Amino acid sequence: MKPLTQNEAIQVMLGVVTAIMDDDKEGREAVYADLSNDDLKRVIRWLARWYIHSIFSIGAMFGIDPVQAWKESLISINQGMADGTIKEME
Repeated sequence: MKPLTQNEAIQVMLGVVTAIMDDDKEGREAVYADLSNDDLKRVIRWLARWYIHSIFSIGAMFGIDPVQAWKESLISINQGMADGTIKEME
């Protein structure tokens, strides 16, 4: 099986995000069920790129330093995991 193209990786990323937004676990898993580890890595890279672009765009609209906001978010997430306010999800 040939590796995913860039556009295919983006389509998988969009499918996974849509299924998660729709709370469709079966659909989510069907989107990536047959992907290789290398394909999944490519999808994760595109998801990360999209996330970073979104954070920077929103930050720019509101005059927020996105790097500082990211650092604060990391601290908050790690604290939430440490104190149990962020629970494991499936």
